Amino acid sequence: MFRTGLTLIMAVACAAQDVPPPPRPVDAPPSPDSAAKFLQDKLSSIGRVSYNLTTHNTKTGATTGPVQAWEEITRILIAPRTCELKVQWDSNGGNSGGTFFLEEMGNAEVLTSQDFLNRSQPGVENTVSPVVYSVSLPGMGDFKARDQPTANQIANALRQVVQQCKTPPPASAGGPGLEETLSFIEDKLNQQGALNWLSTVSDTVKGTSGSPTQMSVTVSGVTGDPRSCRLTYHWTKIDGGKNNGDSVFALTLRRVEKLSVMTMEQANNAQHAREGHPELVETLSPQMYELVINGAENRAWYFPFADQDVANRVAKAILHAVELCGGGKEPF
Repeated sequence: MFRTGLTLIMAVACAAQDVPPPPRPVDAPPSPDSAAKFLQDKLSSIGRVSYNLTTHNTKTGATTGPVQAWEEITRILIAPRTCELKVQWDSNGGNSGGTFFLEEMGNAEVLTSQDFLNRSQPGVENTVSPVVYSVSLPGMGDFKARDQPTANQIANALRQVVQQCKTPPPASAGGPGLEETLSFIEDKLNQQGALNWLSTVSDTVKGTSGSPTQMSVTVSGVTGDPRSCRLTYHWTKIDGGKNNGDSVFALTLRRVEKLSVMTMEQANNAQHAREGHPELVETLSPQMYELVINGAENRAWYFPFADQDVANRVAKAILHAVELCGGGKEPF
């Protein structure tokens, strides 16, 4: 087996160009999956966990319960090769679930469910009877078990699976390695500083045009982690002199499915159309460019650029990093 060579088509100002991600190698050896199979079987066998729940609001003094509460995992699938955990829960409060990415999970912790609820619900004192246990998953929720030994088994298996998905990818056989590639991306993004432009929005139906608005975006603190195949960065947006966004984001390279370099006018007008306002047409001065990255579970990341060549070079570097991390859509 061999991988098909990829050609990166550089964007031009008048048209957006998609940068296709590399396919996953179909001949790659499978990831160790014994812990994943044990974890999946263990969670599937738990069934319904029931308990009595009493809640006391420390601010209002109101007490509710005890009420009969229950939770059950109705579907669980752990795919160690793609580092995905798909789960569906049914409970007295309704249904929930989704797809979670193992390399993004924090360390699993075993608590009593009472302690888990009290930690996650400030201002509310919960009493759970009889005692049941929670395997706490930062940013996800918890898996419940009737006894502590079972909860410990689940937590240990989960830690192994997560650790496997955080194992650094193998060194590149040719071309820049992952550390060198991430360092290039860091430098190019951090060196840009604040990007400034004027934005004018016109309504093609009403025939009106707004006043130019001063815009500014700064992407800073870009840091690549070869171990988790992630880029973290700080995003600050100033809209008409007001701070309109100050957040920290993480780009998970394994989850990238599509990259596109286009003018920012194209990106913004496409967003207006998606929001149901195709009549709004935005023009920028000076012209700016944007790298749009789409990922699994409808995720999206955006990087602005003043220079088209830099935008294309960063897109090419991120494409290479995705390939080194084993990202991209499934081949079939």
